[in-house]
Amino acid sequence: MLDPATIHELAAEAAQEAAQEGREPYEYWDGEPIGPPFHFPFLGDYAPAGWRKRDGNDGDLFVDSSGLGEDDEAALSVSQLVAEIKRLLCATPPDKRLGFAVTEAGQFQLYVGVYERDAEMPGSPQVNGHARADCDGAK
Repeated sequence: MLDPATIHELAAEAAQEAAQEGREPYEYWDGEPIGPPFHFPFLGDYAPAGWRKRDGNDGDLFVDSSGLGEDDEAALSVSQLVAEIKRLLCATPPDKRLGFAVTEAGQFQLYVGVYERDAEMPGSPQVNGHARADCDGAK
């Protein structure tokens, strides 16, 4: 099991690499299925230009990374993570974009950060297409 200091050190290293490589949060688009495998980059505490990490409960998702987590455990299971991502995408106004990235990772759990970007920023598509296409009953 990793101790908190090691987890923070790994996150700091990931942030430095993410900044050097220009990584950005992962975004879902029209028709793209939400589910494993998840393609979230490890950003640590790095927030790329134009992105803002959300605060509070909608900013950090505590997730089971082993794939063996159950729905009654503290960390979100795969099915719960999928449902939460859909809920967040569907609750986001059409002029915003959401992205997802790993911010901390332990041996069996991790934190997925939720990032927001305005569609009005240069080079940004106008809508988060998947959020508009698959929202019936997801709120």
